[in-house]
Amino acid sequence: MPSWLKRSLLNLWRKPFRTVLVAAFLALVVGLFTVMATVNRLAAERFAELEGALETIIDIRPIGSLGLGGARSRPLPFALEDEVRGMEPNLRVSPYLIRREFAVDRAEFYVGARPGAPLMAVGDPEPMDGRLVIGRVFGPEDAESRVAVVGIDLARGRGIEPEAFDGQASIEIEGQGWRVIGLFDGGTGFTNTQAFLPFESMREAYAAEGLSRLVVRAPSTGRAWLLADALKDRLAGRADVVTNRPAVILAQASLAGISGATGMGAVVFFFAGALVVMGAMVLAFRDQQREIGIEKALGASNAAIARRLLTEAVLLSGLGSIGGLGIAWVGLSLYARSWTSIKFGIVEAPLSPLTVVVILLACVALGALGSLYPIARSRRLDPVTILREE
Repeated sequence: MPSWLKRSLLNLWRKPFRTVLVAAFLALVVGLFTVMATVNRLAAERFAELEGALETIIDIRPIGSLGLGGARSRPLPFALEDEVRGMEPNLRVSPYLIRREFAVDRAEFYVGARPGAPLMAVGDPEPMDGRLVIGRVFGPEDAESRVAVVGIDLARGRGIEPEAFDGQASIEIEGQGWRVIGLFDGGTGFTNTQAFLPFESMREAYAAEGLSRLVVRAPSTGRAWLLADALKDRLAGRADVVTNRPAVILAQASLAGISGATGMGAVVFFFAGALVVMGAMVLAFRDQQREIGIEKALGASNAAIARRLLTEAVLLSGLGSIGGLGIAWVGLSLYARSWTSIKFGIVEAPLSPLTVVVILLACVALGALGSLYPIARSRRLDPVTILREE
């Protein structure tokens, strides 16, 4: 074993408290940095996937209509569905019929939707599919049946209580009986006075002359704007094309903000790690000035002393990096079980081999960088002056 390597190991062993303290603090910083950097990388990848898959609604309505049944506007022709669907392969297009009826104290809306299409209530951007209180939504077997999925306020107004719901009650619409197969709670009195009917059955019952609404679901935000512009050009003078661009931009900004905050945290811990290593090397140099002076007095060259200091810095940072990887593994394992990780599917593995290699190399590089100041100072030390002071 070279003498400079042996002396480096001896110096670390002779002062265990300093070695353990510096290595432990460095391990903590490296561990936190590794967690932040790993989560930031995986989060950035996941958020990019989410943004790419952020489904965007494009609403096609009759000119001048606010999307309400009974508006004084000509309905969209039924053939428009096939025309829009033919603009792009596999485009998801859902047609809707809307009729507004007036009860004694409120307006009631009946919305026709095809089985499998989102149950989009009038005035609510979120589908009612996930807000069922009891029962079920339409299935393929209901395509031409007289069944209904009803808001709880409309149901109560017709004498149907959710607590006593058995799937056998019915309501009268257009002089015909419609069996209630599900009840939903949209959260507002306006939404809860609406009912969904199978598209074909409602078209026949109301003798509908055209569509009230076409909903196009673009697969991503970027594609949505291009598709919306193409629809506006194609349907100019025939229909209004409406998108909720501000809401989508806000969602994109939120995803970017989360990713940016995590990345900033990783950068902060990276620089903190660099400062820790450099500070540890400066402290080590102050403790070793007498030893360096004696070594120089005994004929040690500046190159030999530089090798020893560099080796100590690398060994110390190596110990810290190994401990830091252990801390990071535990931290990421715990994070993988957290609500945020499960919700967004961010963490799939505690540590990848590439991350381990990068962290080890980065710590060695930081150790080498931190030794530059002590090495530069050691070259200017006068052994005679140091020994005289002793």
